[in-house]
Amino acid sequence: MGGPELHAVVDEARGSAQTPGMLVLLRFAVLALLGVAAWSACPDPTDDDDTAANDDDSAAADDDDGGDDDDATTLPPVEDAAGLVDGYWELDLTEAEYVEPPNMAILLGAAIGDLSLLFGVAPESDLEAGEVHILGALGDDATEDPVLQDLCRATQPFTAGPDGEFATADDTVGEFINPAVRLDRFDYDLVASGTIIPLTDVQLTFGFTPDGARIEMGRLRATMDTRPISLDILNNEDPYRGCEIIFETSKRECFECGGDAPGNFCIGLEIADLPGTRQGSGLVPRRCEEIIREDLEDVGCDGRAEDFQREGEDGYPLCPAYTEER
Repeated sequence: MGGPELHAVVDEARGSAQTPGMLVLLRFAVLALLGVAAWSACPDPTDDDDTAANDDDSAAADDDDGGDDDDATTLPPVEDAAGLVDGYWELDLTEAEYVEPPNMAILLGAAIGDLSLLFGVAPESDLEAGEVHILGALGDDATEDPVLQDLCRATQPFTAGPDGEFATADDTVGEFINPAVRLDRFDYDLVASGTIIPLTDVQLTFGFTPDGARIEMGRLRATMDTRPISLDILNNEDPYRGCEIIFETSKRECFECGGDAPGNFCIGLEIADLPGTRQGSGLVPRRCEEIIREDLEDVGCDGRAEDFQREGEDGYPLCPAYTEER
């Protein structure tokens, strides 16, 4: 799709008076780098890596398939790997390649805007043992050189288990084979515009440059359930509307989601060549319940509690951990 047809989809995204529409639909590709809900099933050794959902190779074994996720192992090793610990990098999403679904770059570029995504190696990492913990955060739009963390936005511990803490028994530790990092086969619930969008079979890999100053060859893959986008974000009673827009734009058909909610509503996502630049050290874990409490007690994060509740509902459904009085 190109020319007038593609711009018509852009107009649909921008023109909805009711919701951010397609721009929010596409923003998942940016925010998909944040938030872990639970680690999924162990990889199937019979799977190959020809689809967005199937890749079971380890970071230590380059499969030489022409640009796949574990090719970061071909980069030279980091000279001072210990110096990576507690550092954080800003990912440049404008320079990434949006592989799947194809022909979405113009829409994704419009959706990204000034979003600043930070990615940190947590102090709990044991890089000598090949184990890495990754913390995701959003940057403060008012800062640059370096970009600082927005402390009123919840962080997302990629490698923590259900308890949300690093270095505990339920961790889902990432793999570090100098200079490559691999986080494999986890699920999480993306929160966008007050809607929960399930992402499954998420895989994220990247490598560091020898001086640790940059991230190169980043690659994200995931499977996304489009039903919440259709019903909640596009405000359409037809659960297939999200799939229809993606097909109109990229000629990709939705496939069977399976599990507890079967149906042909899922689509593959792949983003390649994600670069990043080191900004500093010391990302701070921030939970949604902390931010809500600070807002309600007028001790910081003024007005940010609203980020965690849907309009017209009591409580904070996007922060179930907060159970105190409003």
